[in-house]
Amino acid sequence: MNEQEPVYITKLREHIDQKIEREIGSLAISTSNQFAKIDKKFDEVDRRFDQIDKKFDCIDEKFNQIDEKFDQIDEKIDQIDEKINRMNIDLDGVDNRLDRLESNVIDIKINIEKIEAHIGRYEVRSQNLEHIILEDHKSRIINLENKVFA
Repeated sequence: MNEQEPVYITKLREHIDQKIEREIGSLAISTSNQFAKIDKKFDEVDRRFDQIDKKFDCIDEKFNQIDEKFDQIDEKIDQIDEKINRMNIDLDGVDNRLDRLESNVIDIKINIEKIEAHIGRYEVRSQNLEHIILEDHKSRIINLENKVFA
């Protein structure tokens, strides 16, 4: 038996997927910007090495500036790694919550099926009771009608 996924679960998954896509897109843009900045920094480094060849008296100062730039790049890469790790943790939490929701929906579905079965039995009983009452008390009802409408 193949059960269809409830609409609200489907919509929730779509919403989560859209949110994840937006976050990934944002992260991709941020990462792309960071790599563009890194490329610019490497261009700056190349120009500085050219200047070092021309001006030997500035070598120590220029290398210190390059080291600082690399430290900044390392910090930014570490920040990106931290964001990715947090996103993975958040996704694991979402998966766990979805699993619990799915389990709860299955339990609710089973309970609703039981309730519907009870309702069906009570409907049959009420129809049978009406028929029994009419048949057992038909003569009394006719006598009462004759007295009331006489």
